[in-house]
Amino acid sequence: MVEFSKDGVELAACGNTMKAQNVTLNELLPGFVSAEKGGVVRLAELQSQGYLYLRP
Repeated sequence: MVEFSKDGVELAACGNTMKAQNVTLNELLPGFVSAEKGGVVRLAELQSQGYLYLRP
């Protein structure tokens, strides 16, 4: 996972989901950060900056 961060990729976990599931960052793979306001809010912030959200 560390290789991703070297390439500018941020791995964010939804803070709301982590709280609901009683999961901490220490329990996730190295390199994850918490989207404290929630995953949906983080996606909206990124989209407002010009990023695209692609769904399979």
